[in-house]
Amino acid sequence: MVKINPLYLNEQTIAAARNHFLSQQPKNIQLQDFLAVAEISSLSWKKIYEPEKRKYAEAKYDLPIELIAFISKIVGKKLRVIYPAAYGFSHGDYTLLQDEAQPSGILIQLELTPTWDESWGGYTSFVNESGEVIRITPQGNTLVIVDHASKMKHFTKYVNHLSSTHKRVFIQALLK
Repeated sequence: MVKINPLYLNEQTIAAARNHFLSQQPKNIQLQDFLAVAEISSLSWKKIYEPEKRKYAEAKYDLPIELIAFISKIVGKKLRVIYPAAYGFSHGDYTLLQDEAQPSGILIQLELTPTWDESWGGYTSFVNESGEVIRITPQGNTLVIVDHASKMKHFTKYVNHLSSTHKRVFIQALLK
């Protein structure tokens, strides 16, 4: 169960967030202290391992309708969810940048990791033909919304040995 922080349900806050999102190039926003409640302990994790593409844990996760409605207000259009899941990255986990095009749409990441050190790796990098355009360094209880354009791709950096027993956990979905 997730519950949005009431501060973000205020119409003035939503309008300010929408204006910020629309003014960025590429369009993106990070909303900190986003959740009032985050409980996902009942998820059933499955390890995904394709050496040439990815290694991480994944669990089925359905986004609450309130979250989809909130994101629709920020981006200014009605959205539907595609590919929602919870992801867990620990030492040795990664995704690689792939040559094939990734689907475009609004990509969200809802960070559930309480603390994370950038020196551990595990950040999400968005790149286009010019190089890295956005880097999402995990920050606890933060919602990130990115307009994932057709020429943009993303990957999650290898989580190195410095992370020791820490695990990055986040919910990710593509919305169209």
